[in-house]
Amino acid sequence: MELPKELEDLRKLYTPYLITAPNGFDRILKPGTPKHIVEAREKFFKLDHELMLDEIRRGIR
Repeated sequence: MELPKELEDLRKLYTPYLITAPNGFDRILKPGTPKHIVEAREKFFKLDHELMLDEIRRGIR
């Protein structure tokens, strides 16, 4: 499923700052990442979670 434009824009903003975590699996933000990038990632996850819940309620996912 395609992401809404707002979510896609947020993901494009924080993606260059991602690195692989020491566990080898998770993707985390680099140390020293600017605050507005950290906030963009948090907003992305919040909006994505709300979208997922809405889709579950409507029976899409």
